Amino acid sequence: MAGFKAILGHEQIIEHLQNAVTMDKVSHAYIINGPDKSGKMMLAEAFAQTLECEKLEDVVKNSNEYIPTPESIIEYISKYFGIEPDVLQGQSRSRDITNARQIAMYLIRRMTNLSLKDIGKALGNRDHSTVMHSLEKVEAQMRSDPAFAETVKEITTNINAKQ
Repeated sequence: MAGFKAILGHEQIIEHLQNAVTMDKVSHAYIINGPDKSGKMMLAEAFAQTLECEKLEDVVKNSNEYIPTPESIIEYISKYFGIEPDVLQGQSRSRDITNARQIAMYLIRRMTNLSLKDIGKALGNRDHSTVMHSLEKVEAQMRSDPAFAETVKEITTNINAKQ
């Protein structure tokens, strides 16, 4: 099996599994769920092969995926919204700053393999439940507001281009 390169689709699952290997945060169990004939076994076999046989460089580096640091995401979000990083990480509850902070939490979660607790630490020692609320809020706004979704997509593209 050629590993993840041979699998079409499932980008989000593949990205999560690759990040887990890269960040050395592989869980003791993964449940790959979906309908029959959806490629669950192929994903599981590629992940098992990655853990047992392939060099990490072959799996992650050859995919040319840039995995940004939380600090680089915070820095970019700060510049994008014209906010100092320490203000973004601070306690301000103004709408503009809160919005930028929630987007930062969302992107750190989607682009890295950090836990909710670690994301909270990176953004002013916030509780994991605050991070969860932010993720839900950004996802809901992206579904209901195409312009907002496009902004988040643009920010993501720009962060990925910084490699």
